[in-house]
Amino acid sequence: MGAGIRGLMASSTGEVILRHGYIFLERLDCTNREECRMYQPRHFAPWEVLPHIAPDITWDTLPDSERAKIADSILETGDQVRELLGVPCRVNDYNHGGTRQFCGVREPGCQEYSPTSRHAVTQSRPADALDLHPQGLDADTARARIRAAVATGQLPLLGGMELGVSWVHVDCRPRVGGKVLEFHV
Repeated sequence: MGAGIRGLMASSTGEVILRHGYIFLERLDCTNREECRMYQPRHFAPWEVLPHIAPDITWDTLPDSERAKIADSILETGDQVRELLGVPCRVNDYNHGGTRQFCGVREPGCQEYSPTSRHAVTQSRPADALDLHPQGLDADTARARIRAAVATGQLPLLGGMELGVSWVHVDCRPRVGGKVLEFHV
C-alpha cells in the first residue's frame, strides 16, 4: 500500500483493517504498543475530543477501539491551529462540568449525528473535524489567522473551515483545487 490520507492508509509495512465498523492501522513491523502508537496530541486530552471518556484516560491508556474513531490528521491539525493562535482552545467539556458537548467526535445515537458530517464516525472513515473555542479570541480573528497561515503553506492537512459561526470549525476533508473549502452550513 502506498501513501494516502494520513491515519487511514498504511505504509508498505502495514495494512488497514476494518473491525466493528472502525478503521485500525496495523503495523506489521512493530513489536509493542509503544512502537505502534499513532499521533498523540500535545494540546487536547482524549475526553475533549471523544464522548464518554473519563478524565483519567490518557492517549497512552485510551482503548484502541476509541482511538480509531478520530483521524490522526485532525488531531495534528488541531494542535497546529492551537499553536498558531497562541491561546488555549477548548473542544468538549460537557462531561466535566462545561457546556460544550458535540464539538469533537459524533457517534450514531448522538442528537447532532449526521453521517455526512466530518465529525461523524462512519463505517468508512473516522471523524476528522473539531470545533475549537479559542480562549480570549473571537472566531473571525482566528479564521483570519488560519487563512494567512494556509497562504504561507502552513496547516497542510486542513481541508475545510466553517464560516458564520462563533466557533472555529476545522476539518481534514480533501482540498478542492488545492484550496481549503470555506463554507456555511
